[in-house]
Amino acid sequence: MPEKNPNPVMPQGGRPIAASWVVLGSLFLSFPVACAAPPFRGYQIQDPPEGFLYDDDSSEAQVVFPDREMLSHGAWWRMSPDDQYASIFITRFRGAASVEDVEAARDRYESVVAQSGGGEVTQLQFLRIDGREAWGWEEHRRNRGELAAVAYRTVVLYDTMAISLEFYSDMPAFMDPALQKEALASFGYGKTRVLWGWLVLLVLLGGVLVVGFFRQLARRAAGPLADTDYELPSIPGGRPGEEEGEDPSR
Repeated sequence: MPEKNPNPVMPQGGRPIAASWVVLGSLFLSFPVACAAPPFRGYQIQDPPEGFLYDDDSSEAQVVFPDREMLSHGAWWRMSPDDQYASIFITRFRGAASVEDVEAARDRYESVVAQSGGGEVTQLQFLRIDGREAWGWEEHRRNRGELAAVAYRTVVLYDTMAISLEFYSDMPAFMDPALQKEALASFGYGKTRVLWGWLVLLVLLGGVLVVGFFRQLARRAAGPLADTDYELPSIPGGRPGEEEGEDPSR
C-alpha cells in the first residue's frame, strides 16, 4: 500500500487565509505612513531648513502690501552666535491680489534696496506654490560692493486673500536663492485626508477577503488529495520492477 509522506505539507486550503492576514497586517502598518499628517497644519512652510524655529507672533517692519489688512503673520528664525540671522516671514493679507499688485510691491522694494547701500533686484518670476499662481523676485543686497544679504520674496495668489513669503538671510549658509526658493515652494495648507485613506484601505481589505474566500472554495472542491502530498512507494533493490529478494541473474 502506498506509504504516506511522513512530512505532509500544510493543507493548501488554509494558505489564502494566512496570506490574507499577512497582507492585511502590511496594510495596517503602512496606513499611518500613507495617511500621515503633514509636518505643519494650516498655511505653513512644510519643509523649513534644518535648525529653524517658528514664532507665530513675528511680523515685518515693512510688508509687501502695507495698505492691506493682515489676517495673520509669523516667521521661521535661525540665529548665529555672531548676530547673523535668517528668517522666513509668512503674512496673510485680506483680499485677492493681481500680478500688477505684486509688480508694484517689487518696485517698492527695489527702491528700498537702492537706498540701503545698493544691490540688485531681479524681474518677477512665475512660480506655482500650493497649486496656486505665485510671483517672486530675488534681492541681492550689498555693503561697500560686497554681497551682504540675499532675499527671495514671493506672493501666492488666492481667490480671497494673498500670502507673502519672504526668505531673508545674511548668513552665508542660507544666501543661495535656489535654496530659498526650494523652502518657499514647500509652502501649502497642511491637512490629513484620513477619509480617503480609510476608503482605500477598506477596498483593499474587501478584495483580499474575496480572493481568499474563492481560493479556499476552489481547494475544497478539488478534493482531499489536493491538500496533501503523497510519495510513491520506494522499492529496495535494483531496477524498477524487480521484487524484493528476486535474483536479478534469473
